[in-house]
Amino acid sequence: MEDNVYLKVRDFVAGHLGERKDRLSEDSRLLQDLGVDGADAVELLEAFSEKFDVDMAHFPLSKHFGPEAGFNLFYHLYCLLFERPKWRPTPITLGELAEAVRRKRWPDVKQGV
Repeated sequence: MEDNVYLKVRDFVAGHLGERKDRLSEDSRLLQDLGVDGADAVELLEAFSEKFDVDMAHFPLSKHFGPEAGFNLFYHLYCLLFERPKWRPTPITLGELAEAVRRKRWPDVKQGV
């Protein structure tokens, strides 16, 4: 039996993105699987926070999503030429969003919870 909180989050994300519910799972990643990035990510998470009354004060947006422009050729050339590590976004799953709803806040990185 699927978790009721997860189902509400799935339905919200599906409706917000225009996705079919059966295409989504608890392991679906916002950026990597659903293509949510930049301003779209901000819009989705603001609506998510408002709908589910989740405190997102400690949400590190730049850790999970890139800028609206997306791929930047100059950035990738810089990393290649100067042997810099490329930025790799940390995925956020629908299951993690459901957990934030249960806690009523995004996990506070400073407290490690």
